[in-house]
Amino acid sequence: MLTLMGYEWKKIFMQKRVIAVFAVIFILICIGQVGDLIQPLSPIPDAVQTMRNNREHARALTGRELDGDFLYEIFRETEGQNFWLSPYRNIWHIIRFMGEVESPEEAVAFYTNRDNRFAMLPEDEFLMNRVSEGGARWIMQKNEQLPAPWVFAYTGGFDIFLNRANTVAIFLFFVIAICIASLFAAEHQTGVAPIMLAAKYGKSKLIWAKIFTAAGISLGLSLLFTLSTLAISLLAFGADGGWAMLQLRIPFAVYSLTLSQAAWILIINVCLRAFYLGALVALFSALTRSAFVSLILATVYMAPATLYLSLPFNEIRWVFNLNRLIIDFIPHPTEHAVSTFSFFPYEIFGLFIPPFIFEPIFSLVVGAGLLCCAGWVFKRAQVG
Repeated sequence: MLTLMGYEWKKIFMQKRVIAVFAVIFILICIGQVGDLIQPLSPIPDAVQTMRNNREHARALTGRELDGDFLYEIFRETEGQNFWLSPYRNIWHIIRFMGEVESPEEAVAFYTNRDNRFAMLPEDEFLMNRVSEGGARWIMQKNEQLPAPWVFAYTGGFDIFLNRANTVAIFLFFVIAICIASLFAAEHQTGVAPIMLAAKYGKSKLIWAKIFTAAGISLGLSLLFTLSTLAISLLAFGADGGWAMLQLRIPFAVYSLTLSQAAWILIINVCLRAFYLGALVALFSALTRSAFVSLILATVYMAPATLYLSLPFNEIRWVFNLNRLIIDFIPHPTEHAVSTFSFFPYEIFGLFIPPFIFEPIFSLVVGAGLLCCAGWVFKRAQVG
């Protein structure tokens, strides 16, 4: 079995187009990490020093409560300035939600206003079409468990990773599609499939080797891409602030998670989504018997997410959840991991499951089923 898997890996990764695409995309991802730092600072004289000063200033303030006085101080300090060039860029979403404030009392009202948004959830007709009354109560209970006020921290490395993870995932998914598109199709295109499938012994081992190869490529490449992205982010921008609340990055998240926990959850989520996508491409390869057609189908499947399209009648609850699992399942380029930690749970038989728990499980179960289907379709091809 291992020998057959090794042969399949060599057959895929020895293709010049795969090597070229893999190298180009990996380089683009690395450049993108540095670009997050260079692009906003490049027009400014002494850019590197400005970055260092902002980082040290933010680190000096780490551990300070985001109470009314501090929030108002940040608002006054950044008013009329490019917020992205300030030491407080990681809490930009909080300051934006605050709006115009004229006193510490108005600034600290951020927490009350945020809680009111959740308290009024049952009265919001649009949102209630996407969640049941029980789901709304579940969301409010989760929100009530969060401490307040929150605590400020410098979170540069984790912030960049959560920013870049979805863009990296899109590149990753295309690489996986290119690698796996020929997994079953190549045997048909070269005319080897009838001979392989006519063998009396070893046929099942061959099919299982292809199945495990698809799973190994999907999980292996996704671990490589996501872990390298996290490592580059932390090395370039610092590993500080892993203990900070997720809400500093996503204010309307209701889960009691730290940024380091969120980063690892996102890595698991991306890896298992990649496994699901790899299984789907393997099925396309077995069904169409063409690597090119399989790649086109995979691209068509991923296109709606990158073009921000969604299913019609998305305000209906079951359509909304179907949209999350079919189209939104492929990350948007600028989504910044928000959907992974969305406060909308999946409701199954009265159980409320957060997206970051349900979606990886869904990916694993459905992906395994799709891989088995791909093997079955390839095996049945001997009849023709």
